[in-house]
Amino acid sequence: MEKYCYNNQESNCEVYGGLYQWDELMQYQTTEGVKGLCPSGWHIPTQEELETLISHLEGESIAGGKMKEAGYVHWNSPNTGATNSSGFTALPAGHHYFDGTFTELGYRSDHWTSTLSSSQIAWNINLFYDSPNVSMSGDYRASSLSARCLKDDQAPSLPTVNTEDVSGITANTATAGGIVVSDGGSQVTARGVCWSTNQSPTLNDDFTTDGSGTGTFVSNLSGLSPSTTYYVRAYATNSVGTAYGNQVSFTTTSAGFVCGNTLTINHIAGEVAPVNKTVNYGTVETNLTGSNKCWITQNLGADRQALTATDDTEASAGWYWQFNRKQGYKHDGVSRIPSTTWINSISENTDWLSSNDPCLSLLGFGWRIPTYTEWGNADINGSWNNYNTTYSSVLKIHAAGNLSETTGSLNARGQSGTYWSSNQNDPVSGWSFATGSGSAHTGTGGKPTGNTLRCLKD
Repeated sequence: MEKYCYNNQESNCEVYGGLYQWDELMQYQTTEGVKGLCPSGWHIPTQEELETLISHLEGESIAGGKMKEAGYVHWNSPNTGATNSSGFTALPAGHHYFDGTFTELGYRSDHWTSTLSSSQIAWNINLFYDSPNVSMSGDYRASSLSARCLKDDQAPSLPTVNTEDVSGITANTATAGGIVVSDGGSQVTARGVCWSTNQSPTLNDDFTTDGSGTGTFVSNLSGLSPSTTYYVRAYATNSVGTAYGNQVSFTTTSAGFVCGNTLTINHIAGEVAPVNKTVNYGTVETNLTGSNKCWITQNLGADRQALTATDDTEASAGWYWQFNRKQGYKHDGVSRIPSTTWINSISENTDWLSSNDPCLSLLGFGWRIPTYTEWGNADINGSWNNYNTTYSSVLKIHAAGNLSETTGSLNARGQSGTYWSSNQNDPVSGWSFATGSGSAHTGTGGKPTGNTLRCLKD
């Protein structure tokens, strides 16, 4: 297992310990421990176990077992470590980000859990120098953090299993899978995935059986219906019972789809679509980007193609998304669905991840958000200079408005339109294409802004 020493200096590993990527920890975790790190019978704690640790500031009994050097308080100095009566020593080992940079040695120590927060993010606890606060947060699996081992002193429990992203999607088949992170102290006798058109599928729905034990497994799904959204969860069974992983969703492709034909999609409300409805998407093949691409000719989630350049109806606007977020929002001009608390601050150094791409999730394999370059080429090749010229093109781009970066309220529908690209400008802003009465151009906007999406397929 590869470990990282802060600034690649072995002396830092000797003082603070190594920093490890989440995927490597999970790859090497077995019932015999974590090879090269945790001895037999020890494992990387789950989110639940470390949350229990956070709630027990003192004492030896942690999460039903004993944490190796367990317990914590904040540092009095960056050199003495975080300790309390149960003896948890944790010098502030810093952070190795997925882009290769090291930060916060002597100030911060983050410890992985074995639990996924999303397909790209895993949970960890954060301990800060000279601060009494200890928190649980998520970090990219490709980052490298500290790790701590835990040994169960209790009866077996349910296994811990994570669901992997779905790939290889066709009209009738897909490839899924998962990772059995921990057997819960009892041999995992069956594992696989279950799926359904309803959320939270169980073994009462369709399922696969893909071996036994801990580790990574691959599941082949078949007998699927075209243009249908499915929900998938990995499962693992031991003597205690069956545990389920996080839920992921995907949409199968249209059967025998040919660009230019109608693409019929049955949207199901959940982590991507805000409401249930069936949409018949028009499609067109065009070389506006410089090479032939198949585009939908209405916005994602729109009931129809816009009737005019300044069409201000919800039916033509479709749904709105924040940058690199799967959840779409419907706005009828008065209220927003879902009406959850609006995310008004996004700071992350990444383009729009394919695992979060609503075009892929809702339309199926091959569909995606246009890149910044593709929008720019379409603008130049189409000689676009306002919403009249964008609407007169084969794509029928119109003034669909957006949702406010700060409040999520509806802005400028019928007056201007802003369409996300898949590329970020910097950690807090993304590139987009905007059209209005006096201009049409690429530009940047804050990532919390809710913009419309137009999808294409290579």
